[in-house]
Amino acid sequence: MEVLFISYKYPPSIGGMQMQSYHLITGYNSIDTSHSIIYDQKGSLLFFFLSLFWKLPTLLYKNPNIQLIHLNDGVCGLCCIWLKLFTNRKVVVTYHGLDLVFPNFIYQKILLPLVRHADAVIAVSTYTAEQCVARRFSKGKIYVVKNGVDHIVNQQDIESVSNHIIAQAAIAKTKAKKQIVAIGRPVRRKGFVWFVKNVLPQLPDDIQFTLIGPYPDYNKVISAFLKRIPQSWQKQIELLLGLSTEHTELMQLLESDISKEKFVWHRNLNHTDKNYLLSQADLFVMPNVSVAGDMEGFGLVALEANMYDVPVLASGIEGITSAVVEGKNGWLMQSEDANGWIEAISHYLSEKPLIKCKEFATQNYSWDRMVSDYADVFSAIGVVDQDRKVVQAMS
Repeated sequence: MEVLFISYKYPPSIGGMQMQSYHLITGYNSIDTSHSIIYDQKGSLLFFFLSLFWKLPTLLYKNPNIQLIHLNDGVCGLCCIWLKLFTNRKVVVTYHGLDLVFPNFIYQKILLPLVRHADAVIAVSTYTAEQCVARRFSKGKIYVVKNGVDHIVNQQDIESVSNHIIAQAAIAKTKAKKQIVAIGRPVRRKGFVWFVKNVLPQLPDDIQFTLIGPYPDYNKVISAFLKRIPQSWQKQIELLLGLSTEHTELMQLLESDISKEKFVWHRNLNHTDKNYLLSQADLFVMPNVSVAGDMEGFGLVALEANMYDVPVLASGIEGITSAVVEGKNGWLMQSEDANGWIEAISHYLSEKPLIKCKEFATQNYSWDRMVSDYADVFSAIGVVDQDRKVVQAMS
């Protein structure tokens, strides 16, 4: 089926949604004919969406065999749902998490319902699909297609890794410290502050927690503005812009006696340094907590850790349960159960139960499989190719 992809989150911009969009678009090219309109990070995003009004008629006229248009997230779906009315093509929207649960009355009650007119909605996890149902999307239009992960892990070239990263890892090994690693932005739902406060101090001294994530460099005007608006508005803007919210508290914890030498925060690392630290890890953790109006749509970082054969200990909430399968590539924990986390970490680091997490992740999560499943959904709602195994919608 000939498909047109529209995406505003795409490399060189960095993020899980960008990688998913990249692999979907490039991968589909190997299956069938496709076209794409991609925001190149130049100019305003508003102009990008406005430009579709004159770009699309020309593109569709020149390519009359385009049968379906895919919109790569909920915001794109909202801005482009008019395509359903004016192009006579099937329209499919992918939802990742926050683009579905964003806690704004107008967004939830007025704007989001407009996307129900799409021919299908693809959710990146079972939990995301359930949130679609809760917002009255038709079950017959909802499909679950899990994200993939890069299976080809570059062998670490020691010469390309930063010297200070190598030195710190070497010091930790000299002290026989076991490495717990986490990756993510310092936002509340990631649970990093909770973990450092409630779990880390109670762990043995031979365990070190390494956090890999960005440290924001906000414009002073933006910071001043956020401090002067109502807290409810502040939260919505922070979520909408993906702003970090717990970096200040994490810095205070980093410098306090509560973590001593147990807590290391590597800020704004490049991919090579990040991957090197992952390769040195004994355990990867995702201590997520539930936050109203926010959610973990999938949990791609868990699979990235698995690619280095590192098992994952994660909160068994939201979309994480679609990325971490108990006893296969990690273990699921009750969120915010400090004693349970302390016991589990001590147990898994001392006993080191054998699980083939890399093998499991490789077999069950791949970009090729994701692309094939998307093609199945497209066939299911368009001209069905009888040779294809159609991904079933929710019943």
